[in-house]
Amino acid sequence: LDMNVYSVGFKVERRGAMDGITLGAIALKRLPGVTAVVAIYREGQRLEPLDEEVLAADDELRLHATAEGVVAVRKVRGLRIDVEMDAILLGARRRKRQVYEVSLTPTTRLTQVNRHDLRRKHYCSILAARSDQGVPREPISKGTYDGVKLFPGDVLLIEAPNSAYGCPVWLRDFSLVRPIAHSSPPRLGTKGDRFRIALALGGMAIAIILYILSSALDVPELSLSNLLAVLVFFLLVSKS
Repeated sequence: LDMNVYSVGFKVERRGAMDGITLGAIALKRLPGVTAVVAIYREGQRLEPLDEEVLAADDELRLHATAEGVVAVRKVRGLRIDVEMDAILLGARRRKRQVYEVSLTPTTRLTQVNRHDLRRKHYCSILAARSDQGVPREPISKGTYDGVKLFPGDVLLIEAPNSAYGCPVWLRDFSLVRPIAHSSPPRLGTKGDRFRIALALGGMAIAIILYILSSALDVPELSLSNLLAVLVFFLLVSKS
C-alpha cells in the first residue's frame, strides 16, 4: 500500500445515480488519486470488484486513494463517503469548509478520536486516517472514527471550516497542515439540502402568485419591489 494512500469506504446511495450501474461504467480508477478499488461489501459479504458487477443500494466500495482521490470520488453523484454524517454534523455553510491533510505533532493531546470534542475544540471531522508508515486507521463502527486510537505522526484527512485554519488548538496538535484544492464538500443529497431547495422554490412560487394577484386585483401593496423582497427573504432563509 502506498504510504500516501488512505483506505476509504463509499456507500452507493439508494435510488442514486450509481444504483444499478456496473462498477466498470463508473471508472473510478480513472479519477486522479484513486489507486485501487479493493472490494465491494454487500450485506456483510465481500465481493471481488469486477467491472461487470452491478452495484446495488447500500453497497460499500472500499477504495485506496490519496487525499485528492478521496475528494474526487466524493464529488461523484450517487456515492457517499461512509463517514459523511460526522461531516454533516459540522453544520451548514459547507461551501466555507474544505478538506485538510494534517499530521499529529509529537506533543499532540489527540490520543483517541472523540467526534464531539473534535467538532467542539478542533472544529473538524475525520474523513480518513493512516499511520506515518501508511497503515490505515479503520473506523471501529460503521460511519464514524469515534473511539479510534491515534498516535503522534498519524496523518488525518479532515473536513473543517476555513476559519479554523491556524487556530491555537490546531497549532498544538497538527503539523504539516495541507489544504486540498477544490475540496469543498458537495451540497446536494441530504435532507437539509432538499429542504432548502423546497423552501427556495416555494418562495419563488409565492412571489409569482402574489405578482399575478397584484396585477389582477390592483393591490399597490404587492408591488414588484415588495415581491422581490419576499423572494430575497426566502433565498436568504434557505441559504440558496
